[in-house]
Amino acid sequence: MAGGVITFKPILIKRAISAKDMTRALEASVSHIVNLMNTDFDKTHKTWKRKPKFVKSGPKRSGQRLTGHVGTDSEIYGYVSKGTRKDYPIRPRRPGGVLAFPGGKYKAKTRPRVIGSRAGGARGPIRFAKHIPKHPGIKARDFDEEIAKRRQRNFETIVKKNLMQAVRR
Repeated sequence: MAGGVITFKPILIKRAISAKDMTRALEASVSHIVNLMNTDFDKTHKTWKRKPKFVKSGPKRSGQRLTGHVGTDSEIYGYVSKGTRKDYPIRPRRPGGVLAFPGGKYKAKTRPRVIGSRAGGARGPIRFAKHIPKHPGIKARDFDEEIAKRRQRNFETIVKKNLMQAVRR
């Protein structure tokens, strides 16, 4: 399942805070960052015709851990985000069938480590082939890593702000 990972670093607070207030502040922080990450993932497939369904969960407590998750089990999204190897053959699903695809120029809708999606796709007349001996592969976009990296600083800021508000109550 594609998704991002964010870690929590300790923050020193000079005044006492109740466990209940701290838990509320941390849960609010996780909820906020999960929503931001979900928005980021939605941007990565904005111009796609077949949009993958993302699921967000959290905050969830498990012992000392507090987690949130955004992810999809879309196979196609996984190919784009994690990439595919190159030089593999493509054959028709049905024996004796042919492949049909636009044969003109192709412009990728997404780019590696860019959170967004633009107009693009294949253009040109339909071409037919019995098979493609060497597919060029898909370069990994690493959306999950880029989103986690982008939101790590936001998460630290949000946690600090929420904890400081809890201290003031």
